[in-house]
Amino acid sequence: MIDTVEKYVKLPKGAGPLRCYKRYYTVVRGKDLEELLGGSNSLGVSELLVGRYREPDGNAGERAGIEWLTDTSTLPEIHDAGCTDMRVWYTSEWPAEKIIALCSLDFSGNMPDEIGGKPLTC
Repeated sequence: MIDTVEKYVKLPKGAGPLRCYKRYYTVVRGKDLEELLGGSNSLGVSELLVGRYREPDGNAGERAGIEWLTDTSTLPEIHDAGCTDMRVWYTSEWPAEKIIALCSLDFSGNMPDEIGGKPLTC
């Protein structure tokens, strides 16, 4: 599934190349999926690939690339990050051409649809 996501994902306007981001992925099923979706499986899917994309923290020794995680509790979560922290959800039950990376909320509580400033480079 990761290959499909990385091939088709559309990043927000102003984003750098996908290869420049640290990309975390995990698959969520069952009760974990219900919890992720707010208490019920409102999407009606059996599993969901959850991804987080963020700018690598060079000060912490992070490098761009893929990291597979065992569950959602270890996914990085940055609040008020705007487009420096993007989220991706995918299931093979959806058309691959519609995979979108969404920015997290910014300081004002809005979800930006584009990345301000200079695009990330690697």
